[in-house]
Amino acid sequence: MISVLDNSKIDRNTGAQSFEALVIEGLLLKDYFIITNTHRPILCYAKVLPTNDDEREKLSKKLRIYNIQVSDYIEVSRSIGVQIPSQLSTIGTELLMKFPYSNNIKLLQQQQQQDNLIMHHYQTILYRV
Repeated sequence: MISVLDNSKIDRNTGAQSFEALVIEGLLLKDYFIITNTHRPILCYAKVLPTNDDEREKLSKKLRIYNIQVSDYIEVSRSIGVQIPSQLSTIGTELLMKFPYSNNIKLLQQQQQQDNLIMHHYQTILYRV
């Protein structure tokens, strides 16, 4: 893999190769999980999350190569989100409805509800001005 020690830009080809290596290793999934507001599918990567203790142990061994703790890896995956006005594709929805991703979708839905409340609040303020 690559190591970035400064804020310099990473060559797009190098980044793509690194992501592909992680897909091959079974650490990432690659598919069209998101659709833009113009209905264009976007190729995305999603973390592979363990569904049982055996998978968790296998994942932990793979992550040790990169000096990553499986608990940190899973915790960071909980901070998923889709920028409005993009939305999940059918493939993305199907992925996030499966355990253990379904735990993350609940958090995403809560965040979207909060975002909608904030947007409604701002719209109300703008209309009152």
